[in-house]
Amino acid sequence: MFKILSAGESKYQCMDITEKVRKFSWRIRNFSSISYDLRFSEIFIVDGTEWRIIVFSKGYNDNNHLSIYLYVTNSLYLPSGWSTYAHFGLAIVDQFDRRNSITKVNRHTFMADKIGCGFPSFLPLSELYNPKRGFLVNDACIVEAYVSTDRTKSWISRELILKTDKTKEVECVKAALHNQKPTRTKPVEITAASSTQPSCQSVAIEPEEPTEEDMNTFFTSLESELLSSDIVCSREEAKEALAKLDEALSMTPVKFCDPGKLFPLKQAFKILASFDCSSTTLPIEQRNELLSMEESLKELVDRAAKVLQVKNHLTAKKSIKNHLTRKLECNLIRYKEAESEVKQVQQKLAALLAERKGIFRDSKEMKMELEALAKECEECEAKAKVAEDEEKIVESEWGRMKHFISSIREDIRRELEEQYGGEEEQEDEKLVPHNDFLDGPQPLEVAKEGASKVDAQAVDDPPSGRFTWTIKNFSRLNTRKHYSDIFIIGGYKWRIFIFPNGNNVDLSMYLDVADSATLPYGWSTYTMLSLAVCNQIHKKYTIRKDSQHQFNACESDWGFTSFMPLAELYDPSRGFLVNDTIVVEAEVVMCKVAD
Repeated sequence: MFKILSAGESKYQCMDITEKVRKFSWRIRNFSSISYDLRFSEIFIVDGTEWRIIVFSKGYNDNNHLSIYLYVTNSLYLPSGWSTYAHFGLAIVDQFDRRNSITKVNRHTFMADKIGCGFPSFLPLSELYNPKRGFLVNDACIVEAYVSTDRTKSWISRELILKTDKTKEVECVKAALHNQKPTRTKPVEITAASSTQPSCQSVAIEPEEPTEEDMNTFFTSLESELLSSDIVCSREEAKEALAKLDEALSMTPVKFCDPGKLFPLKQAFKILASFDCSSTTLPIEQRNELLSMEESLKELVDRAAKVLQVKNHLTAKKSIKNHLTRKLECNLIRYKEAESEVKQVQQKLAALLAERKGIFRDSKEMKMELEALAKECEECEAKAKVAEDEEKIVESEWGRMKHFISSIREDIRRELEEQYGGEEEQEDEKLVPHNDFLDGPQPLEVAKEGASKVDAQAVDDPPSGRFTWTIKNFSRLNTRKHYSDIFIIGGYKWRIFIFPNGNNVDLSMYLDVADSATLPYGWSTYTMLSLAVCNQIHKKYTIRKDSQHQFNACESDWGFTSFMPLAELYDPSRGFLVNDTIVVEAEVVMCKVAD
């Protein structure tokens, strides 16, 4: 389910970067082949608190991002009311170029009800699996954690994380073990004798960089030599060793899982066992007991660590169980929602089947009416032929009149100008009725984009009202059908819908009962309706069409397939489409309501 790195798999699993910052590096192999999406790192200890890294390889709640969290592992065994402050940073290392690593830094106070903190959207999975990036190389990725519990200043930053490379880590390890600052080794001079003359030649050779295996072998043997050596200890050293053991034995064994903390304790046991002075001499049995304790110290720590690992494993299992339980609860809720949606679809299907039958009956009646009209058309065609001859005679006489007036127009105009001057123009202005045109273009008051307006309805019966719908960016509508907002008249929810392209020739417009699917069975309302496309330059040129209809479950919408020609609507001189905006109105009078 999750993999914990051994020392051979990761060069620097856990180490101190500075006096206040501890780093934990976790290399996850076979990343894409592990089926579980929740993975736990090995435990690492910072300032006496045990920590782990949690990685959701498919994202927390499947959000298509890699999710990474830092959490306290031993929270169940900490005293009541405990809290731990941590300034921490998490990183996904770019193995091609560390400078491109993804890093995030945060502060958090961990407590009983807040044992974890992290980033649910740390890195998109598309970026993680991108072979051109260096986050997943040979199906392995590297996750790093930097933790500090010191509140005095901000110890962790992106710059610190990116500068912590391999070379610096090696020097930090050397400095920690030798209790000195990292230094640069000077070149070594080697003198070689010449066969021809007694002169010397100095050759400067840089020392080779030590490998991890060399350092491990050296310090392992050094530890064995120091523990097996016979050293005479002073009173101060014995007192310091005793104090160190008192402090260590007051803690739990798991605090010393880190070899760096275990070695000083073993050395303290050895100092006490070898301590001898004139006033105080330990019996041989006590010396042997101290040496025996020193030898069993590592075993006790390992056993305690295994116990803690079992408990942590149980905690991890419970966490997975809770995670799966939450998913099951979500699935149950979605199942019930889907079941409700299926019922609604079934009701809609029943309404559509009833509407289908109604369409069939109407179509049958219209066909009979069409056949009757065909017979009447034959009679009208004969009359139309006679009318055409009459029309030609009228057009001919009309043209003769027009030609005659045109021929005398200039003579009359010139005569009038000589006799009356500019009075005729003033008289012409008076001949225009004052109510035919407004003083200037007066656009209708329209609502803001997406908004609509319903006029206040009078209390008198029958229920009625007016709805104004402003449609902006009309020419850019790319939907076949476009709905208005819902407005309520007479307790019913109404809306207008249009077909912006209609039948490619005319605009289509309808009035619809929006909540027809949820109204009681058998509902109907007889309604008078008026639909209009407003002229925004001259109101009197507004195009309005009236109708009446018995709205019910089978026929919940009514309107006009050919409301107005699209060419007329898009003509900028006509005033219907102004600034790519049209204004639609609907007037509704409910003459009869029956449930």
